[in-house]
Amino acid sequence: MVMAGAMVGAPMRYLVDTWVTTHWRPRFEDRFPLGTFVVNMTGCLALGLVVGLDRTQGLTPEVASLLEVGMLGSYTTFSTYAWESYVLHKAGETSVVLVNVLGSALIGSALAATGLWLGGVPG
Repeated sequence: MVMAGAMVGAPMRYLVDTWVTTHWRPRFEDRFPLGTFVVNMTGCLALGLVVGLDRTQGLTPEVASLLEVGMLGSYTTFSTYAWESYVLHKAGETSVVLVNVLGSALIGSALAATGLWLGGVPG
């Protein structure tokens, strides 16, 4: 189930990142890794929702593995986020690194909590 989910999540990540980079990045600073940011933030929301549904509706272990670990685990990307932050740091882009790191942590946590709430877990 994990592999089946990854077969969906990994291509989704590529497609979303490519679409965001192509359509939205030119409107933002070229230095900010917007594609990775959008992928990770939508992944936080989706994971919160799926975990919320798992807690309130009781997903089967197979469906939980498919969605939580396989699909969303391969969709989101901590390694690319970390690498892009490192590259920005080495380039002296301290303010962009701070926006990326703090924004990812704060907004990602808020979106995960929102997903849990949408999934029926009381706040």
